[in-house]
Amino acid sequence: TTTTTTTTTTAATTPTPAGAASTSVPQELHMDVVEHTSSPDACAAESPLRENSENNPFPDSFNPDTQAESSTLRNPFLEGVGQPHTLTLSLEPSTFTEEAFLLYRRYTIAVHDKKPSEVTEESYRSFLVDTPLIHEESPYKSANEEEAPFKGFGSFHQHYRLDGVLVAVAVLDVLPNCLSSVYFFYDPRTRFLSLGIYSALRELEWVRRAAIPNLEWYYLNYYVHKCRKMDYKFKFRPSDLLCHRTLKWMPIERAVEMLNKEHNGAFYPDDPPAADSFDPEQILPEVKILLRGRAASFNDFVPESAERLKTRLLEYIRRVGPTLARTIVVDLSLQ
Repeated sequence: TTTTTTTTTTAATTPTPAGAASTSVPQELHMDVVEHTSSPDACAAESPLRENSENNPFPDSFNPDTQAESSTLRNPFLEGVGQPHTLTLSLEPSTFTEEAFLLYRRYTIAVHDKKPSEVTEESYRSFLVDTPLIHEESPYKSANEEEAPFKGFGSFHQHYRLDGVLVAVAVLDVLPNCLSSVYFFYDPRTRFLSLGIYSALRELEWVRRAAIPNLEWYYLNYYVHKCRKMDYKFKFRPSDLLCHRTLKWMPIERAVEMLNKEHNGAFYPDDPPAADSFDPEQILPEVKILLRGRAASFNDFVPESAERLKTRLLEYIRRVGPTLARTIVVDLSLQ
């Protein structure tokens, strides 16, 4: 079992990761801790993928159904090195498109060694399209709408197009106090461009340039200790990891030292667990549940329905803790 952690970063003095283009970045980075039971090499990476359709100006010599990614195959992206190109970004609400799914399929097969039969539309929708977040408009406007467009709170897909061709998709949650990087996938033929690191720098810069009140954090999502595909997250400084036991943040350098000492993901082993101080039964009346498009409380349900929901909701409260249980609106239809 390896340990997973969540990271956050603050904008200010974050140096550029090795190999990345020089750019300024926002002021704080955070991460969360979970248990990851697969081998270090099989852990989730920071990016997904898509296949291009008939109007792809780059000839496609890679068939994910029949062959693995190979350096011997013709790579039209490498052939374009040294030539001028146009990179465009667009931010759209989370929706299914065939174009993005095919990219995700290519990425998953090539990068994560999935069988073609395992990568279905249904699994893609469930993983990266369907979301419990309800899109919400905001009275705030971006301080720099041209370079950092703000389209309210909710789940979004940011499309990266190289000369009009979709080469990567960033799956993002824009929340009142943070931008959360959920997942990123790319065309495996563009691996040499390090688009995963580039996208993180763009997202950090978005937090700074948009300057939305209270939206000051950038979350790099989970960090799996000793997983090579997660190593790049350690290069972003200053950043912190979240202790899953105490829910306290620790600078990533010290946190990794603690993980190396096999503290089971607890950065503050002598502190009491955060969950010891609350009773799920007392939190239950404050839990918000999505009912017919609006947030209802547990007490709004008739006794028979409430009794059926009680066990599931108590387990939910134990898992997420009192703060999130009081804040999140639960969509039970997604469980």
